[in-house]
Amino acid sequence: MPSILLQKVFTLAAFRISSMKILILAYDFPPFISIGGLRPYSWYKYLPGFDVDTTVITRDWELDQSSGANQTEIQPKSVTERQKNKTLIKVRFTPAIKDRIAAKLQSDKVRRLRQVVTYLFSFLEFLSLRFDSKAELYVAADELLKHEKFDMIIASGKPFILFRYAALLSKKYKTPWIADYRDSWTLNHNQSDYSLGPLSFILNSFYKLVERKYVSSSSLITTVAPSMVKVMPPFVKHDNIKIVYNGYDDDIEEQVKGILPSTQKFVVSYAGHIYPMQRLEVFLEGAVKFISESMVTPEEFEMHFWGIEADPSAITRIMNYNPVLQKYVHLHNKTGYFEVMKQISISHVLLLLTSNSDSWLNAKLFDYLVLKRPVLMIGNKTNVMTEILKETNGGTVAENAESATAFLSSQFKVYKNAKPNETVNFQQYSRKNQAEKLYLILKNMK
Repeated sequence: MPSILLQKVFTLAAFRISSMKILILAYDFPPFISIGGLRPYSWYKYLPGFDVDTTVITRDWELDQSSGANQTEIQPKSVTERQKNKTLIKVRFTPAIKDRIAAKLQSDKVRRLRQVVTYLFSFLEFLSLRFDSKAELYVAADELLKHEKFDMIIASGKPFILFRYAALLSKKYKTPWIADYRDSWTLNHNQSDYSLGPLSFILNSFYKLVERKYVSSSSLITTVAPSMVKVMPPFVKHDNIKIVYNGYDDDIEEQVKGILPSTQKFVVSYAGHIYPMQRLEVFLEGAVKFISESMVTPEEFEMHFWGIEADPSAITRIMNYNPVLQKYVHLHNKTGYFEVMKQISISHVLLLLTSNSDSWLNAKLFDYLVLKRPVLMIGNKTNVMTEILKETNGGTVAENAESATAFLSSQFKVYKNAKPNETVNFQQYSRKNQAEKLYLILKNMK
């Protein structure tokens, strides 16, 4: 009997030595769907498979799946969901002082006052939990850490207030923490978007002090792309930064299995929002030239834009660019992720738009790669995505309309000859493989 008991003790001890226990702070999380939420969700989904006991503390989004905006009504009490090797704690949202004030300042007549309130609380939330609308996440994490020991805390920002929580909890419970930058903070070009002139500069200067104060205490920084290293704050050492890509959903391959490019017409598709800084007009001019030079009819060539029908500015840019395009363009409402992926799977070319920035990394690229359709990226050849396209043979980069026309013409010939593109080596960018990469980083830190 003692030997059996001893064996159980040794087994338990071995398990504790080999396993790892981490706490993730993430504001965005399903059922609220965003790139920022899918990143920590993939860790929650896959890290337990690598023997990592994973706990996520997030906001309870069950009552609001359509928007990331704060609600003014009080949600139900916090919910804890436990499964093998993972725990999800969904914290209720209780309106803070800022939210109650903002709810009363919805009229356009007091828009300026609402901006001032937002500006003021941007300072106050970093000074006291009383003014912080997300403070329940900190309170829940603090209560958990009183009773459970974790090897590591990961705070996934933005919101970057989570970095403050992780730093405070790390100091209080002697637990190392990782700052996960999905975007840059104080070096973000639109960080100070408060339309208050010099006051925005003052706020960003304050944020720089806060960023240094809290992030300096982190044991490591993770981010979504090599280009993000360039926009890290100056005090961060580059050798203390690790890259973990967002990646693509591993379930896509099964969802689109068997779907082939259209045999009826040459199809180019774009999925998602179109931002002002993206070089849409370069593609549109290339498409006009392609139509003219190849003499293709609307029965032979179509361009589909998925998810922009409710975006007037994007529609105006497309439909008013050149009357020639109107018969070739098809606009679609926003729909479910997997449904969009199925729809664009019939394409021969997938359009990817970037800005002039070398640091731009569009997570859509990973979704495109798994479909194994040639990607036409409109942007700079020095962009980080260019290297990924080269590595995977996933497509090309067009810096001007002539290059876009040339690629469309070449792929039109491929379509006519029924020779599919051979995208390779893309599996490394699956969310599961990126979660494994994070696991190896954590393992080396332990």
